[in-house]
Amino acid sequence: MTPRGIAYRRLQVAAQPWVDWARKAACLGLETDLFYSTSPTRIARAKGVCDRCFVQADCLRTADRLERGLGVMMVHGIWGGETPRERIQRRGVMRIEATRGTRKADRLHA
Repeated sequence: MTPRGIAYRRLQVAAQPWVDWARKAACLGLETDLFYSTSPTRIARAKGVCDRCFVQADCLRTADRLERGLGVMMVHGIWGGETPRERIQRRGVMRIEATRGTRKADRLHA
């Protein structure tokens, strides 16, 4: 997808009624390409914007929700201060911890 197509997709997502938080995002009005760059410097700048954003957690939840329906595919760009790879790694760790917690609970109740 071209950067324009990606920017359009981000706007479509932000227009969804369940994304009211987007109107309060620190990235609102900024150059969208910043959040879809592969340059380490620009990625760091994008993450800096996210770090000072009041709705960072909502943005991250939205990326998770969107990616949940994509299977092995992912939503491109920095969302909630994380790259696609970082989001996948975080969810993998969460799944492992949830599985371990379930097993531990099973042992406690056995």
